[in-house]
Amino acid sequence: MLRRHSRYNVAHTTYFVTTTIVERGSWLVTPEVCNRLSEIIEEYRAYYNLLCIGYCLMPDHIHLILNQRQDGLAVSNFMKRVKSQSARYCKPVGYPREQKFWRRRFDCMSLPGTRALQTKLRYVHWNPVRKGLVTEPQFYPWSSARDWHNGKQTGSVTICLDTDFV
Repeated sequence: MLRRHSRYNVAHTTYFVTTTIVERGSWLVTPEVCNRLSEIIEEYRAYYNLLCIGYCLMPDHIHLILNQRQDGLAVSNFMKRVKSQSARYCKPVGYPREQKFWRRRFDCMSLPGTRALQTKLRYVHWNPVRKGLVTEPQFYPWSSARDWHNGKQTGSVTICLDTDFV
């Protein structure tokens, strides 16, 4: 059984991470907001030396599949920085300044092997299809599905297309 709130500080461990906006709604939909959020994710992914295997920016939440390269609190610190920086850019006009944008906690589940990784990657990529946003995963612009479909880097978040390390 996969644990939802396992320790997320072990080197060479792959994690499935989800974080949600406090007020459920369609806040992450404009190209400007999604581009900026992607840039922030990439900036801190590189800073914390994480591999991003997959991601999807949905209108009210984000999914990330990250591999931590070294011991420490990289995933936790990464999420803290991404959420704090992106809240400044993602809050819509009129959103109360003092109100939190992201929920305080995030879900983080370790993925113990290739099968678990493939299952979560499929879940992440098909999320926009299940929600009726696109007809095929690779058509959704705010996801790593196109990178995996084409077998090459196409988005602003650097994706590790090699899962041999699992």
